[in-house]
Amino acid sequence: MPALIVVGDHPSLHRGFSVVGDQIARGLQTQHQWSVDFVGFYPPAVWRQPPPYRVFDVDPPDAPEDLSGERLGKLLAELTSDVQPGQSRRLLLSIGSQQSLVLDQLEQLGLRGRVDVVAYMPTDWAPLAPPTGSLLRRVDVVVPYTAFAGRALHVVCAGQETPRVASPIPHGVDTSVFTPPTGDAREDMRRRFFGLDDGDALLVGYFGRNTGHKHPDRALEIFSAFAQGAFVRCHACWRVTPFTVDPVDGPGNAPPTCRYCGSGHVHRGPVNRAARLYLHTELPSRIERSQSGGWHLDLLADRMGISDQVVFDRSIRVGLGVDEHELARRMGACDVHLLPYDSGGWELTVLETGACGVANIITDIAAPPEYAAPFSVLVPTVARPFNTNGVRGVIDMGLAIQALFWLSRDRSERQRLG
Repeated sequence: MPALIVVGDHPSLHRGFSVVGDQIARGLQTQHQWSVDFVGFYPPAVWRQPPPYRVFDVDPPDAPEDLSGERLGKLLAELTSDVQPGQSRRLLLSIGSQQSLVLDQLEQLGLRGRVDVVAYMPTDWAPLAPPTGSLLRRVDVVVPYTAFAGRALHVVCAGQETPRVASPIPHGVDTSVFTPPTGDAREDMRRRFFGLDDGDALLVGYFGRNTGHKHPDRALEIFSAFAQGAFVRCHACWRVTPFTVDPVDGPGNAPPTCRYCGSGHVHRGPVNRAARLYLHTELPSRIERSQSGGWHLDLLADRMGISDQVVFDRSIRVGLGVDEHELARRMGACDVHLLPYDSGGWELTVLETGACGVANIITDIAAPPEYAAPFSVLVPTVARPFNTNGVRGVIDMGLAIQALFWLSRDRSERQRLG
């Protein structure tokens, strides 16, 4: 069998790139198509069941962090040591955020001639920043997840000596795990884990990292306005205008007119104290928040006055979550998945919740709408600011609250989308 080296986030972690790398490696190895060696970053202290391919740890838990490059280089040299000049080269598949480090080590140690490098890239933003183009020109083939990523890659590589940009290969989910639950299993999870005895109570889920671009803070803000009726509905155009929120003084009064059509025929939305928001994300320390751009979510929930309606799993840490079967059960218990990201190259949890039969509310920007439109409400943006990474999208809060209000009242539409 041909030999494949996969380099990426450790396959035993609970994070998107880890899932992608593990499923690719597992599929190719178990189908006897390739002999796979996996070089994994950030190995956890406790492993789950070992996979059917070999795994090499770049960063053992007790090792100094500043020696990552040196250890990576030694592993790559070892895995390519039997490649002789003029022989077929090894294929190296790079997934995740360490592609520059991988290429640096290959070039510094004179190993570049032993491997063909394929970069599998979701691509969150477009246009891509020039440094990204410089990185891409050092690999042999770039494989995008989506057509959105493919267009961004073609633009940044246009007119220069560049690698081949392959046709998109979307990443999927295991639908034997992520599948709609039975009615009894769903009700049991809603009672046991979420404490919901009322079968009609709306359960909104947010599944994703506590990072700046995924915006759990906006999920809290959208849910807070919905739960507290802090919005007005227009009886002329039927759109929703949220109360203005001042960061010091808190929510203001009901706006007298519709923000969209200017009509004064508006009425305050109803209060919904039975609804729950489940934030399946980490609650990092102050230092961790400063590094990741995350939020003090339990403090935000308290400031918004909805602490009793927000559910956390405080055992979750970055890369350390729950078993995939438990994750699927929690997803399947939700009525709606709300992910108001400002950019996204794939957003695996949107696909996972969709596979569990859950309607999604997501921002209409970047890659997810390509596959998520059939099971999602796509909320337009009110602004698309441009920075050094590319274009980001600011979700229209009023239309997001409107989507949540609409789905809360229309079980048949939730089921149709799911």
